[in-house]
Amino acid sequence: MAASSNEETGDYKLLFRHDLCLACAKCITVCPEKCLKLERILELDKMDRPAVVLFEDSMARCRECGSFIGPRALVDGLQLKLGAMGDSLTSMLELCPACKMKVQFGPGRDAREPVNQPD
Repeated sequence: MAASSNEETGDYKLLFRHDLCLACAKCITVCPEKCLKLERILELDKMDRPAVVLFEDSMARCRECGSFIGPRALVDGLQLKLGAMGDSLTSMLELCPACKMKVQFGPGRDAREPVNQPD
């Protein structure tokens, strides 16, 4: 299993290569959507074929700086789940880590400084 993204077009692809799969199940463990399953079947006729595209999407960009933050479907899915739970911070999902820090701590603040809470 491999992920491929194109910085110029913003395309994202999740690829599977039969010839590289060891059936170790690591892909299942790390999948954030928990949508993969493993079938231990040796398909010799597929060993010399090119990678199969399992998922294709566009990349979401940070709304502040424009850098890539992840597959659009993943960001949209998280926003839906958090929104359904009443979380008001769903807009933070559309920010890269650096821009999240700027929004949270403001320009010129050191993220390591404690935030003063009103009494």
